Amino acid sequence: MNIKEIIEKIKSKLWLVTVPVAVLILFSMSALKDIESSHMELENGKNLSYYLRTSTDSLTYLAIAYTSTKDSKFLDQFNEHLERRKYKTINIDPEFQIYYNEGLQLSNELATKIENPAFEKMDDQAFFTKEYIDYKSKIIKSIENLTRESYTKSNNKINKAILEINIYIYSLILIVLVFIILIRFDAKEIPIKRIIKAKSTQKKPAIIKKASIKKPIKNNK
Repeated sequence: MNIKEIIEKIKSKLWLVTVPVAVLILFSMSALKDIESSHMELENGKNLSYYLRTSTDSLTYLAIAYTSTKDSKFLDQFNEHLERRKYKTINIDPEFQIYYNEGLQLSNELATKIENPAFEKMDDQAFFTKEYIDYKSKIIKSIENLTRESYTKSNNKINKAILEINIYIYSLILIVLVFIILIRFDAKEIPIKRIIKAKSTQKKPAIIKKASIKKPIKNNK
């Protein structure tokens, strides 16, 4: 089979491959987008968890520092941090934001009910009471729930998308293999020219036997 015949066979079968390949590529791109968005959700959940933990710990440190040293700069930093936190932009799945809002609300209640009254009395022991520790435990629990739920949901999405991509890749490989087999199968069906040696039809020259000529018999009289 020559090159021209091979190209023609490929062209005749190409439409069988292009459509499913295009569809699988689109699905693969969609799965990659899902992985990207799930990864962003996971990062946002981790960042918000870290921010809420460091925020409430910073407030505790500033509150203790102010009531212990009576240095007003710690009180100013405490109030500035609370004010900045009000305007923080939240970019996270609403399902996860519930835990963030819960922890944030508890932290604000802690500042209103315990820390601000402690500032007025300059009571540095208010941060070691059972009520204060209970508040901190609830805040930490909300942060842990936010971390766990965001990780679980995002990780499940990523694993699902990876599985889909693997299926699409193996499907593409299978389509290519089937295409190659079809081309090879058709190639065997093309007749191959064979040179057949013509049998010689020439007759062998006949052997002519010389006829025996009888010599005349002489009569001797």
